Amino acid sequence: MWQHSPAQVTEAGKTELPSWLTFDPKSGTLAGVPSEGHVGLQYFIEVVASKGSTSDVDKDMFTIDVIPNKVHADTKAIPLRDAQSNTLKPIQCPVGSSVTMATVIVDVDLKSMLSGDKVALMRGVAAHLGMPVAVLQLSPKGSLPMFDSSALVAGPG
Repeated sequence: MWQHSPAQVTEAGKTELPSWLTFDPKSGTLAGVPSEGHVGLQYFIEVVASKGSTSDVDKDMFTIDVIPNKVHADTKAIPLRDAQSNTLKPIQCPVGSSVTMATVIVDVDLKSMLSGDKVALMRGVAAHLGMPVAVLQLSPKGSLPMFDSSALVAGPG
């Protein structure tokens, strides 16, 4: 978190962040849900914090690369909450077994949602399910059928 406030966080050379990204000045965190149209793009983010006078300013810049989603591309265990001990434990399907995915349908128009609302939706669903946000994915269905084979097929794992 930035030691000086208020911090101004923008896309470099612009007056605001990309539409899919939000900054919470209270916690000093960035959060966002990019769409598939953002994959492959690189964003330069600039942070400017003033210590009270316009001459005493700290600046920093970093990049955010939006990469393709790699759902189940690795074999790392996903920490899930154990109902008996109420602690997070790494859960992993046995080698060679099918990976089970769940589809949760939320009746919202993702294209019209603000970035902060998407982040809040993801955090709320994660909290409700007792799962880390990092294992969830928002996927707009658009005009595609609401149910596909992932909603109908389940196996071990």
